Amino acid sequence: DEEHGDGLWYSQQYPEEAWIADWKTMVARYRNQPAVVAAELRNELRPDPAITDAKPSWGDGNIATDWNARHSWVAMRCWPPTPCCW
Repeated sequence: DEEHGDGLWYSQQYPEEAWIADWKTMVARYRNQPAVVAAELRNELRPDPAITDAKPSWGDGNIATDWNARHSWVAMRCWPPTPCCW
């Protein structure tokens, strides 16, 4: 948003590819640490005035704004396919 300089999980200054790369870094770093039980790289999604109609949504299937769908999508690409980790 204008006040905080953030928006969705991506912005013009922080592309989605950077968010995905950050997740891959976190998974690689902590995947064998049993004390790490959760992580979050984005908090308090807000509308991004720099992107037309970019208001956060949940469950509507819009890949540009659906936080639930995009979070699930990136999880399937970043986590190793083993039941022992995260």
